[in-house]
Amino acid sequence: PTLVINARQRPYHAPRTPTESVIAEIWATLLRVERVGIHDNFFELGGHSLLASQGLARVREHFQVEISLKACFLNPTVEALASLVEAANTHAAPRIRRLPRRASA
Repeated sequence: PTLVINARQRPYHAPRTPTESVIAEIWATLLRVERVGIHDNFFELGGHSLLASQGLARVREHFQVEISLKACFLNPTVEALASLVEAANTHAAPRIRRLPRRASA
């Protein structure tokens, strides 16, 4: 990952996984910032509970996982939230496949 200093003079650590990339993009859009690193704190960047709820709705839509608002407050970085999403995906029930009907005899 590339280390760049952002406008706040804090180290920027780029997303390393597809999950981190999607969450960072969601947060950047919600917070109206250019980019969000994996160690950036959602609430320190200006996030609040309403924006967190909107972000979690987008995470749910994209990843098909349910993450609570409390979990977001306890895991306010991209890295931490991505870990929760990935853990939820590994414990999720497999999708049910529709099978073709058999012809009656």
